[in-house]
Amino acid sequence: MHFFKSGGSRQKLYELSLLALALVLAVIGQVELMVPNVSSGLAAYAAAAVVFCLAVRSGSPKSPAVSYQVRGSFLHLSPLIWLAIILALLIVSMIPYPDPGPNERWETLFGWLLSILLFSLGVLQSSAWRPPFWSELKAQICAHKMEIFGVAALCLAALVIRTVDLEAHPYAFTNDEGWVGVEGRNLLQGAYSNFFRVGYGSQPVLTFAPTSLSITLFGQTIFAVRFVSALEGMLTVLFLYLAGREIFGRRVAFLAAIILAAMPVHVHFSRTGYSNIITGFYAALLVWLVFRALRRGKISSYLWAGLATGSAIYTYLGSRLGMLLAVGILGYVCLTQRRFLRQHWNHLLVFVAAALIVAAPQISFFISKPDTFMARVSTEGILQNGWLADQAAAGGTPAVIKALGDQLANSSLVYISAPAPYGFYASPDPYFPPFAAIFMVLGMGYAFMRFRRPGYVTLLAWFWSVTILGGMLTASPPASQRLIMAFPAATLMVAIGLDQAVSLLERQRFFPSHLVPLSLGAVTRFLAVIGIALSGLSFYFFEYRQNGYYGDAANELIYESTRLVTELGPTYQYTLLTAPLAFLNFANYNFFIPDYKKIEILQSDNLASMIPSPISPTLYVAIPERQRELQLIANAIPGGKWLEFRRQTRPDQILFLAYIYPPAEVTLPGPFQDTPQMIQKDITAHPVSYLVLIVFTAMGLNFWLLPTIRKHWPREK
Repeated sequence: MHFFKSGGSRQKLYELSLLALALVLAVIGQVELMVPNVSSGLAAYAAAAVVFCLAVRSGSPKSPAVSYQVRGSFLHLSPLIWLAIILALLIVSMIPYPDPGPNERWETLFGWLLSILLFSLGVLQSSAWRPPFWSELKAQICAHKMEIFGVAALCLAALVIRTVDLEAHPYAFTNDEGWVGVEGRNLLQGAYSNFFRVGYGSQPVLTFAPTSLSITLFGQTIFAVRFVSALEGMLTVLFLYLAGREIFGRRVAFLAAIILAAMPVHVHFSRTGYSNIITGFYAALLVWLVFRALRRGKISSYLWAGLATGSAIYTYLGSRLGMLLAVGILGYVCLTQRRFLRQHWNHLLVFVAAALIVAAPQISFFISKPDTFMARVSTEGILQNGWLADQAAAGGTPAVIKALGDQLANSSLVYISAPAPYGFYASPDPYFPPFAAIFMVLGMGYAFMRFRRPGYVTLLAWFWSVTILGGMLTASPPASQRLIMAFPAATLMVAIGLDQAVSLLERQRFFPSHLVPLSLGAVTRFLAVIGIALSGLSFYFFEYRQNGYYGDAANELIYESTRLVTELGPTYQYTLLTAPLAFLNFANYNFFIPDYKKIEILQSDNLASMIPSPISPTLYVAIPERQRELQLIANAIPGGKWLEFRRQTRPDQILFLAYIYPPAEVTLPGPFQDTPQMIQKDITAHPVSYLVLIVFTAMGLNFWLLPTIRKHWPREK
């Protein structure tokens, strides 16, 4: 081979042999885990990570130590800052009032926003900050136009993936999503007298403000509720790129962002109306802003990072771990960088003050009602709910160690080899396909090798804190909805492993550069991540959807039966005989048909109690187990219309029976036919896949390949 012609051929052979051995061991580990032989699989993977680190370490260039500059100074507390602090204290004192006045919710909200604005203006004024001139912005845009185009194309593709056919997939709209929609509507209707309390699931009320805005724009629809998650999922891709670029460079950032844009589990939670997709959004946002502040050294940068950190308390519970991550990054740098604290104490003070100004009202509420702060943890955490204590009582310390080991394995192996049967996802496949799983483990090994550097220790803390606190120490792992915050970190590990492997080949001139005027290393990286992305999209939009992995009979019953009564019109009363499968207090009834008259018959042998007098137009809905009661109603009120609804993804199962009196013509839903038999799982059979493929290809050509062509192709003289 041509790379032996230059000096150091033994060293090149040594490094390439180590890389080959690492990949072979990783493949063995992956196969063993899929069998599953967990012990031998983990051992092979550990050996692969060690060999991989030896291979890339021997040839990787020495990077300079991280140095953080000090720019700007904070010399005095301006009157605006004092006014902001006084106003914030006043707002905080008003939050715990048990009986607020009729306008107090708006007074506290606007007072809170005003305190944030005054504090920000005071800090910017004191630090002599000025907004960039248009000429500066134009120069920056021109200098990075290819990068901006590539990132914009990626974000567009991510949004298309997350919004196409949004109401129908995943099927069907769940009651947890219905609760989010109901809470968003409650905010619009003024149901809360205080914006700084908690609502459904002990989540802060302002968590549902984006849903309120979406309902205002799109109406009270499934799309309105789910679009918020789709937008947050797309922004997570953007902030992951920015965070990865800040820490690891543009190449790794772009690889990771492409993988996350098409990662099936992240796409799934970006297409559901739960609030927990915001955790990954905040983790990526805060990591980016904190490292940006460290690099720039400007007080204004620490201000933006502090404001964002404080706002995380108003979202889903898991985002509070993102707040700890941001504080932990700064704490780690203070401990490891000489003179950092002495030179940056005023910057850190601005960060802390900004975070407290933003979070203070919600903190005040949690102090007045401490049981609401960690309400979910109290029920789901194995340290709090008694599960671990039961294990200790049953088998002592060995049983506890085994239980914790199983919990950790269930929470971590789901990324590479184990299925994800729980947590509102229910997939028979792991989060990553085998090819990506191999490079994730190798990338994690590389991060451990460089764990002393702030970027890599942040990556490891980001991933493992979520895996342990959101998986290992909670009930029934892997609960996918609690691991969402770690997905961006996992894709960064895949990107790092892949990039380091290809970089080693490039350093050894493994790619014959004389054949084509392109960087084959760039082509290899691009095709690898495109393969991972298309594999994920094929699985989620074909196999996952066709087989109804997400299906739930109760949610489907409510969705289809409320569509039926809506078609009949508000003159029809809606009567349920659906217990114990579905109950009238489920949120989706309130979300879909809030103004319809609804009656629930839990259990009755008395025919008179099931038939109102006088008889009014009614839709009776019953599960198959209660067909006898529905038959009694039909016998007592003859002349109605019988209907049988089957599950769309499982046509062999009866979903519910309906009796309409007086009879009316309605449309019966057919079986699931959006992708006829998956057409041999051919991804090009779906128009969405065509669009995504075109966007990704155009993005890659413009971002990587075309600049390389312009650089190497001989110009005409």
